[in-house]
Amino acid sequence: FAVEDAELAEHPTAKNDPARDMDAAWAERAGELNATPLPVPDDIDAIVNAPQGESLAFDERSLYGRLGEMAKAAGLPLGWMYPALLGMASALNIRAANNEVRANMFVALIAPVGMAKTVVLDAADKSIFLPEPTKVYTTPASDRGLVKLLGEDGNTVMLIEDEFRSVLSKCQVPNSNLSHVICKLWSKDKGGVADKKGVDRCIGKLCMVGNLPADDGADFSKVFGSSTVTGMYDRFLFGYDTKVVKYRPLDIKTQFFTDEMVVRLPAWVWEAKDRWGGDNIGRRRLTEHALRVALVTAGANGDKEITAPCLAAAFRFVEWQERLRAKFRPGLAETKEAECLEAVYHALLEQHQKQQGTGTFPKGADEIGHEKETLWRFLNYTDVVKSRNLYRKYGSMVTRIKNIMVEDGILERVYEIEYEYDDNGKSKGEKLGKATPFYCLRKAL
Repeated sequence: FAVEDAELAEHPTAKNDPARDMDAAWAERAGELNATPLPVPDDIDAIVNAPQGESLAFDERSLYGRLGEMAKAAGLPLGWMYPALLGMASALNIRAANNEVRANMFVALIAPVGMAKTVVLDAADKSIFLPEPTKVYTTPASDRGLVKLLGEDGNTVMLIEDEFRSVLSKCQVPNSNLSHVICKLWSKDKGGVADKKGVDRCIGKLCMVGNLPADDGADFSKVFGSSTVTGMYDRFLFGYDTKVVKYRPLDIKTQFFTDEMVVRLPAWVWEAKDRWGGDNIGRRRLTEHALRVALVTAGANGDKEITAPCLAAAFRFVEWQERLRAKFRPGLAETKEAECLEAVYHALLEQHQKQQGTGTFPKGADEIGHEKETLWRFLNYTDVVKSRNLYRKYGSMVTRIKNIMVEDGILERVYEIEYEYDDNGKSKGEKLGKATPFYCLRKAL
């Protein structure tokens, strides 16, 4: 024993030092949060001014990193799947290093009834692990109901709505403040309502993903009515596709993400954002959407800062959103006649765009003496409104709306060209002939 004691005295056993271990852990965490900045991209202009897409089809240049790989692996239409995954991922603990950009998103998946949007929403729900209390499937019926769903504990709530149309219908109830509370919770974690029943407050992060049945732009305008124009519409991202989903049992492997993902936004990102938005007022909200998309996709991919490919993908995504917004616009109508006017205009505009893209024209338009290159501009008013069942919805109001649109210069009648000939059979020139069922769109509503 004396020999062992002497050896221990000369070479004491190393003791565990909790303070030293904690210092090492903090140093490692600090290194993660303050990783060495990446070099500034050589060509920011290439990120900002890439070739624009032209159709409403999903632009696969929008895919980035781990979320892009998950969307492809699901085997479902990317126009619905990728936006749904973005919405679900926004409920993860992702934040900007200086909290200058929020990560929460509101996403609505647009499609006609029967397109299997529920399958896509279920796939997105199963793709990303979120703690069970985070997911909420209850429909808020009022502003106070939404405040109570979120609570005051600073939690994250992922509101998953298979029938998001019901939420929008609650927004259109007279004197409802639901849309205003939704707008506030997109921008801040704190909200609340106060009335004669008392005061209710909420603190937390609200994210939403829902299915929105809409047959066309006119139907969408009816759902996203005048009560949402004040800002709620601008705060949403939309998913859209035209592929029919052939249902198969889902084979989705749930992905797990780290507890906290912090992403730095370098100075060049803000410059690129300003250059992309420019002086276009319509892009102001989209620039904020672009930063949120970049933040969420970078965090999910494990990036310590937003990279050039990440921001480029975010810009391509919001450019696609810009094209969707040209078709799916909120309704401004507050009367039945104004609603009919919007429905008719959107139906005519969509047919106009379809004929322009395909170079087709309505039956009989080639028999009234006009140049063949211009025939795609002609619209058969009666056939268009019949195909959308607008006579059934609005009755004789559809005919009155046609006359109003002609008087306002939105529509122009097309006349059949007739020729007069002299006694020798030579043409004396053209004159306007009898009216036809064809009209041309001349200006926007």
